[in-house]
Amino acid sequence: MSHDAVLAHRYRRLLQACPAAYRLERGEEILSTLLETAQPGQTRPTAGDTLDLLTAGLRQRLGLPAPTRT
Repeated sequence: MSHDAVLAHRYRRLLQACPAAYRLERGEEILSTLLETAQPGQTRPTAGDTLDLLTAGLRQRLGLPAPTRT
């Protein structure tokens, strides 16, 4: 299995935190963005990506708005 395939599999597992309807609508877009920004040879999501995906999924499941940045 290539580095990209391993990383994609791990990102897809993290995307399971999001509701199925959200994954169907946005999952491939999110996955492709994450893979495009990954470092060459990277096989694990960064700690920041992991935290972002898990908190975004939880926010989606709870129906909370995205945080605003100032």
